[in-house]
Amino acid sequence: RRRTVLVCGLPVPVRGGSLGLLLGVLNVGGDGVELLLGWTIAAYIPTIPPPVLLLGGEQGSAKSTTTRTIVSVADPSPAPVRAQPKDVESWLVAASGSWVVGIDNVSAITTWFSDCLCRAATGAGLVRRKLFTDSEIAVVAIRRAIILNSIDIGALRGDLGDRIVIVDLEPIPPDKRRSEADLDAVLNRDRPRVFGALLDVLAAVRQELPNVQLREHPRMADFARVLAAMDL
Repeated sequence: RRRTVLVCGLPVPVRGGSLGLLLGVLNVGGDGVELLLGWTIAAYIPTIPPPVLLLGGEQGSAKSTTTRTIVSVADPSPAPVRAQPKDVESWLVAASGSWVVGIDNVSAITTWFSDCLCRAATGAGLVRRKLFTDSEIAVVAIRRAIILNSIDIGALRGDLGDRIVIVDLEPIPPDKRRSEADLDAVLNRDRPRVFGALLDVLAAVRQELPNVQLREHPRMADFARVLAAMDL
């Protein structure tokens, strides 16, 4: 696809790194580690529709920082997080410019936004009237890797709930907090080795995927297969 102003270049990968370098700048633990890393790996596989990643947690749990970090690793952008769109047109503008779309401080999921997120997760099309016409229509089909963060997103429609992976972040104690400048400096220093480690895992996952057999097939079965391949 074409590169827009919302997309920056990826670093030249360097061997010898580990995913621990990435986890060292993220506020995630427990089962969230596997889900977050699995989602990041799935975002590198264009043939697999990744679920919508929802980062939840109280104020002070680094939801926005975590969103920016994952976007900067998966699809670097000068605008890694964006405001919640107000309508379908603003959503299409926000989503069309980059592969990974980070939406910050989501307050509620309206019906139209829920539908847009579902369609973007699976690559289904949106039918819209062409601008400056009365009857002509345009079909916009985009598939994107989407990250949302929210303190309390409220109730989710069933179809979106089936397409969401939730990772809850714990509040960071005052004595454990780090400045964004410090985190950015560490990540920028280690970025080539982090990227190299991600590519090593990606290569191993792609090699194992043909051998993965699931006992049950959930709604986002392709993502479940990625998680299973990471466990092999």
